[in-house]
Amino acid sequence: MELSCPTNALRVVTLPHLVHFSSHSHTLSIFLLTPTPCPFYFSHPSFNQPQMRQLKYHEQRLLRKTNFLEWRNTDTKNEHHYISRYYITRREDYYTYRKLARIIRTLAESIASMPDAQKEKYTTILVNRLYSHGLIANRKLVECAKIKIENFCERRLPVLLKRNRMIENLRDAVKFVEQGHVRVGNTRVNNCSVLVSRGMDNFIEWMDGSKLRRRIREFNDEVDDYEVS
Repeated sequence: MELSCPTNALRVVTLPHLVHFSSHSHTLSIFLLTPTPCPFYFSHPSFNQPQMRQLKYHEQRLLRKTNFLEWRNTDTKNEHHYISRYYITRREDYYTYRKLARIIRTLAESIASMPDAQKEKYTTILVNRLYSHGLIANRKLVECAKIKIENFCERRLPVLLKRNRMIENLRDAVKFVEQGHVRVGNTRVNNCSVLVSRGMDNFIEWMDGSKLRRRIREFNDEVDDYEVS
């Protein structure tokens, strides 16, 4: 048996006493010196990386049905995208938004197939509810059928802090909300999962006793001498 391959493309890993190497010009000939099967394989030089050790027998048995490269029952690609983009700290929030978006889209499709008398009534209820929460931009049933996970993520408190230019990035916004520096109206909020409605956009402020608020006011030269520090 003879195998030929370019010497600059492949490398042979095998038992030295079973294979004889002879190089002629740009080819590599491999002659098996024994009729018994010989375990050998080819590997490209670019794959010459530190590999994981070979699994033991009990490890192979435990992991024989596990595929670490592809998860069929989970949507990990989109999950990681939204979690990293909006700095979602609780994994359950992503699945809640996805479930609510699917329910709203199904409800909008059901309303669209109703008779005109009922359609107008339920369309008004659904559209006004979603518009008041800031999940849609226009009071139309078509907007309800297009709702996605982004619509819920955009109403999160840290995202609105960045949109109102109270903070530069979402990472710091999440940190300051969890530390209790932010209030919505008169209520102190330290939960990043809070969805702020459209009517409360202008009532997002720093806490009165927050050191961060005082530092910002000092920077803008707005500190009151009688303000309690």
